[in-house]
Amino acid sequence: MENNSPAAVPSTIQTASSKKKKAKKEKKRKRNEVTSSPNTPIAVVANGSSSKSSSKRKKAKKDKKDKKKDKLTTDSTEQERAPRTISEDLTPPASAAEIQKSSSQSAATAQPIIGGSIISLLASTVRGAASANRSSADGSSKQLTNSPYQTKTIQGTVALLPSSLPDVPKCIQSLLNSLLLMYDANMGGVLLSLQDDKPKLLPIDHKPSGKNSGLVGGRIVDDLPYIHYKFQFRGVLFCPSVGMKLKGQVVECTPTFVTLTTHHILSTKISTEKLQSVGFFYDELSMEWTRERDAVGEGGGGEEGAILGPSTSIYLDDIVEFVVERIHECGGYISLDGRSPSVSTLG
Repeated sequence: MENNSPAAVPSTIQTASSKKKKAKKEKKRKRNEVTSSPNTPIAVVANGSSSKSSSKRKKAKKDKKDKKKDKLTTDSTEQERAPRTISEDLTPPASAAEIQKSSSQSAATAQPIIGGSIISLLASTVRGAASANRSSADGSSKQLTNSPYQTKTIQGTVALLPSSLPDVPKCIQSLLNSLLLMYDANMGGVLLSLQDDKPKLLPIDHKPSGKNSGLVGGRIVDDLPYIHYKFQFRGVLFCPSVGMKLKGQVVECTPTFVTLTTHHILSTKISTEKLQSVGFFYDELSMEWTRERDAVGEGGGGEEGAILGPSTSIYLDDIVEFVVERIHECGGYISLDGRSPSVSTLG
């Protein structure tokens, strides 16, 4: 009788397949452990090679740093041992006498620091007793009053800083130079020049009447650092007034006005109305103001028997005489309005 056990075959097959699966799992586990764990011999070999290369690199870096330090130390020692050539180019130190001389020369050449301002100015026309008698005897007083140029004695007060004490008159003069060609109502005109080399300092209690008493010096007000001085000087001023006759050179000729300059400084304008009132009309072809004929002689004014002179015109660079009608002032500069223009034959 044959005893066949068919149930034993699948069990053996299952055990073999399960063993194979377990073997595969163990292999995978071992591979993972080899790659992940640092204690395996393969990892140790790999880490050992990498550690050796890194140690070599560290040693190379240390060697480079040591070499650099050695170079720096050798260079510094060589510089200390080498002779200094800079001291050869330098000049020897000056003696005390030379230092004093140089300081005295610099103090003499250096100008004092100007700090201050002019507080007030008051001008009066210079007229002595002798000059007044001569002017009244010769009848020249009218010329003095009608002349735009006058010599005046000007008195003023100034506030200066203590740095100006070495030369107070020079500091005052520098402040006065800043007022040249500027109009001042207290002086009554435009300051053209200073006749004195330096202004004269007045006593502290000086009075405008001319009485001089006391010491010449400055005065300190309250606790302010400024020192107040009184001074006096003579100057030439240009003093125009309304109704005065002046002359100017034409610098602009337009249909609306004519612009003149007196001594290339003072500007004067004559409007169209003032030009037409005297008989001038604007010629567009020649671009000038013309007047046909002037009456000359005793019978002037267009009367019968008057001698008619040549026609006149006003154009660029002509010298024109006019009468001051109005004076304008702004920021220290003045300008004039004129009337009654006439072409001057003297130039």
